[in-house]
Amino acid sequence: MIYLVLKLNFLVSVFLYNKKNPQVTFLWLKNFRPSPFLLLLPLFSTFVDNINAYLIEAPDIFIENRKKTISSVSNVVFGSMPNDGGILSDYSFENKEEIVKKYPLARSMFKPFIGAKELLHNKERYCLWLKDISPNEVKKVPPVMDAVLKVKLLRENSNREATKKLAEYPMLFGEVRQPEDTYIIIPRHSSQNRRYIPLGFMSPDVICGDSNLLMPNATLYDFGIMTELSCKHMGLM
Repeated sequence: MIYLVLKLNFLVSVFLYNKKNPQVTFLWLKNFRPSPFLLLLPLFSTFVDNINAYLIEAPDIFIENRKKTISSVSNVVFGSMPNDGGILSDYSFENKEEIVKKYPLARSMFKPFIGAKELLHNKERYCLWLKDISPNEVKKVPPVMDAVLKVKLLRENSNREATKKLAEYPMLFGEVRQPEDTYIIIPRHSSQNRRYIPLGFMSPDVICGDSNLLMPNATLYDFGIMTELSCKHMGLM
């Protein structure tokens, strides 16, 4: 928005665009000149010394990207990426129960799985989570063993060298980031029509897919803060 040779010196501030109130913020950029600058607000207008990139009367301060938090809370990371063509990660309740009914040993092999779609629309989905399951147990459940062999073949035939290496571990998701404690789940995409971004406070038995972000080792206090911040974040959507 702000370039070396341009400076914002005129701003009409109106309501954010939406379907019921189709108004936008109008900007006028021209060559830099000394202050004062004109700021037109919904109820009054005033001259100010500066209009910054966040469209307010304030100094030119830019918020830069950070990879680590500035406080003592967990970093937000991606969920676990299956990289399996849906073979391990896409079971309905009926699919799961059909296998478990025939092979009771398989019950411990299934975990609830949540992608962004499941989180936003309250859908039920399961995955084969074999991280702590021995290969001998897997061999006793033919449908699960068959799924593992299909994942191995799928990854071996990939054009990506990194995916081909994952064929050595066909029982596992391609990238495993599942927390061992409670966590906050955050969809990577949502709708601007919502007043807030839907979040979830999850137990470690619920597998978080990579269409979500997650904050590991989270508390209810963290969840409350994140929920409140998500409301304010929607103002930027």
